[in-house]
Amino acid sequence: MSIGRRAPTLLVVAALVGAATMGVLWARRGDRVVDHAKLERQVIDQSSSQKFPFSAVDCPAHRPLAEGDTFTCSATLSGGEPVTIEATQTDGGGTIIWRRVEVALTGEEFAGLEDDLIDVEYGVTITLTCPPVIVVNDGDSFTCTGVDERGHTREVVFTAVHAREGEFSHVVDGLPPPSSTTTSG
Repeated sequence: MSIGRRAPTLLVVAALVGAATMGVLWARRGDRVVDHAKLERQVIDQSSSQKFPFSAVDCPAHRPLAEGDTFTCSATLSGGEPVTIEATQTDGGGTIIWRRVEVALTGEEFAGLEDDLIDVEYGVTITLTCPPVIVVNDGDSFTCTGVDERGHTREVVFTAVHAREGEFSHVVDGLPPPSSTTTSG
């Protein structure tokens, strides 16, 4: 298996981070809890100007206000892809920072960068077609279809090694691993 290494690229690696200041919702028992509906709306609003905005966010209800508390929310990208949001309370007053756990990137941009890497490593020109939106975490795999200069179709399986840094390993169906296992780009 070869590993293509490259410096983090905003075009390739899109990690969404935001901050929300929440109002406090008082529960019947008098406990102070995170206003989850307000948090969900603010996360959606903050993501609207990003490359991969959220169409829906679902955070747990009745989460007590507690500095340092971390919890997860489920979210859906505008294209329907499910993602996870990690939210951390930075104080006991309702200030929350959040980040998308998975990395999202466009298949077209990813394919364009990986085409060149495969050409260099294998000495064969392969044009990749990848899923329109790729959502991965370290260890996740996805498959692209590659067509070489002779018209042969090959599957190329990519695995996220360090997704946030843009590092993926790849295996090209029918081709031996290249002699070079690390390429910087």
